[in-house]
Amino acid sequence: MAVAPLDISQGILAPVEILGADFQDGVAISQISYNLYGTIAIRAEDSKDTTRQGLSPEITFLPKSLSAQVELPGTRDFFYIGEPIGLVVKVNDEVENPIPNYPGIIELSSAAGLALLGEYAYTREDAGRHQFLATALKAGEYSVSVQTPDGFLKAESQPIVVKNAFLQVIDTVSPVGTAEVIIKIVDESGNVIHSENNLTIGVQAVEEVDDKSAVLPSGPIQFTDGKAIIRVADTQAEVVTIVPSSSYKLQVKKGTVTFGRVGKSGVSTLMWRELKGK
Repeated sequence: MAVAPLDISQGILAPVEILGADFQDGVAISQISYNLYGTIAIRAEDSKDTTRQGLSPEITFLPKSLSAQVELPGTRDFFYIGEPIGLVVKVNDEVENPIPNYPGIIELSSAAGLALLGEYAYTREDAGRHQFLATALKAGEYSVSVQTPDGFLKAESQPIVVKNAFLQVIDTVSPVGTAEVIIKIVDESGNVIHSENNLTIGVQAVEEVDDKSAVLPSGPIQFTDGKAIIRVADTQAEVVTIVPSSSYKLQVKKGTVTFGRVGKSGVSTLMWRELKGK
């Protein structure tokens, strides 16, 4: 058996043959599966006499279902405000495989506060699977609904949790030279987000004396277990303000490094000696 017309690429028909033992009283009943979207006919011919052929009526194969899966960011089970949210929408066949040639339109919707494309027409390059990007404008819990324009197929994503977060620089003091500075990412209650192991940020230094004497690490800085430790160097006594930044809408709590004006511990001892009169 084969698909008609024969020039349909990627098409897989199963089964491709019917054995003599499958016939009863000259009739064989077979369950046919086909992996593409569209309308075809099935051509059958005798393996020994190819002039004996038959062509079925037209058969239309439609998608079985839609699925919408949120791609979580690494070890976190939530997103930050402004962080891209990946959503993979698949148009599936009977066994939940993406249909390679689906050309239809999918509509997407969500609650206010989640910026998302409204509809999309699938192409052959999608092969039945397309990744959409959404962005949350405020903290909250969202979900995305997807459907075909006729409403025949529908799906909804799992909940999308979006949180507000802060980049917090811990103040420190140091002799002139090199200081270690801790930057934490914390939630609205001030708790460290220990599940953060992928976020990268940039940092800037604002010097008390603007002469470019402070030196920061070059390149992006990555968090591990919710914190990052950087080394800041300076050749003079001054206060340097460390300002972190992110491509997401994370709020910033700046911190300072005080170079050279107090001991490293921040504690000094004043000694007095009483002189006896002669």
